Amino acid sequence: MNAFTRSGRRMIRLFRNPKVDQLLKIYHRAGGAMRQAAFDNLGLHHTHWRIVDPENLTTYTSLDLQTPWQLELAAKAPPALLKKRSLHLLDATWHFHSIDLSTYKALFERVARTTPLAKFVIIARTPFCAYRLGQAGIGAIQANSSAFEDDRAWSIEEPPSGGAPRYEAIYNARLLDWKNHHLTKALKNQLFVYEHPGQDSDLVHGFRKDFPNACFANHDLNDGIYRYFDEKDLSRLLADAHVSLALSFKEGFMRASLQSLLAGKPVVTVENIGGRSRFYHDDTALFVAPTPEAVKAGVHVLKERRLSPEFVRREAMKLLQIERRDVMESINGIRGDVFGPTARTLDFEAFRGIKFRRAPVLDFWQALEQAVG
Repeated sequence: MNAFTRSGRRMIRLFRNPKVDQLLKIYHRAGGAMRQAAFDNLGLHHTHWRIVDPENLTTYTSLDLQTPWQLELAAKAPPALLKKRSLHLLDATWHFHSIDLSTYKALFERVARTTPLAKFVIIARTPFCAYRLGQAGIGAIQANSSAFEDDRAWSIEEPPSGGAPRYEAIYNARLLDWKNHHLTKALKNQLFVYEHPGQDSDLVHGFRKDFPNACFANHDLNDGIYRYFDEKDLSRLLADAHVSLALSFKEGFMRASLQSLLAGKPVVTVENIGGRSRFYHDDTALFVAPTPEAVKAGVHVLKERRLSPEFVRREAMKLLQIERRDVMESINGIRGDVFGPTARTLDFEAFRGIKFRRAPVLDFWQALEQAVG
């Protein structure tokens, strides 16, 4: 069954935002303020994006699995995607292990018809994700987006007190049930970091009842007002804990896990889906059962190993370099298919830090139009 059967249309509507047509009309008729309003109405405020190569037009954007706006817009055949060959890398924010791919397949088929010069490829979290997408006829490569992490932004710091770390463990994760903070309850003290503006003081208060000895860093270290921590701040916070934690069962790519390793902190983790384990070394990461007692025991084991932060970072960098090499080979291979053998070979520097710099979607669309001329 193709994308234009009645059933196919119904599948596409699972994704289709009814404002897409309105967005394109406003975008091509209106000035800057109205254009921004049109994108805002679609909920497209910010995304991770970059024009990686304007010559052999290659773009990167993050892909929200529930709202694949790039594909929705491409299906409308906007002029920016009809003028020249282009490659668009869609970095999935979640895994595809259990998602019904029929809707994606229908949408990809439609895009291939409406914008034949534009090639869309999903960056999938795990080999199984890439396999499933490939079996469905959807272009995909396998990579963990943490491969694009700028390792230079993370440093090994001394504990703020100048002595031993004050906290048994640090957990950098949003305050959500599926992050499994409850698995830390057996620890005597925890340092919680939650890099998300939506984590307001009322939510923190609710969590505090269950973790009376924890430091909720984003509020407690700023007089109760939410504070965002940059890489340097987080490196210092990581130095104040013996061990880092990664306790969710399912994730996208969980960049906080790799960031901890780059700052020299070993990780206690549980079995998981999503790809973060690609950067774990047997000495610097410990898998435990998903119970508070097992997490506590795991923290003790890693603490007693007395690993030097330099060793932890060095082993993470070895695995990171392998991941970067593999993903660049895949990307350049696809570029060869799209643009021909004369396409410039890209190196990692074209992608360094790409995942973690958010910018307005409208800025991306305008940059895309400028790149095609």
